[in-house]
Amino acid sequence: MEKQLTKQAIGDHIAAERTAQGKSLYQLSKECGVFQGHIRKIEEGKLFPRVDTLAKIYAALGWSMKVVKN
Repeated sequence: MEKQLTKQAIGDHIAAERTAQGKSLYQLSKECGVFQGHIRKIEEGKLFPRVDTLAKIYAALGWSMKVVKN
């Protein structure tokens, strides 16, 4: 069984990696083209990002995404 990610888990993961890389919300926002406030809401677990938004953030963090069809 695959683990389901919650809004909070995704946000925590992004915030932890952004911080580990020494990037501010502003820097990440500029690198991925997503509004700073939008990233903040994702990191706070208040917003579940769309796949295209998540892909932009992940790319700016140097990650890749794998989409699995059921």
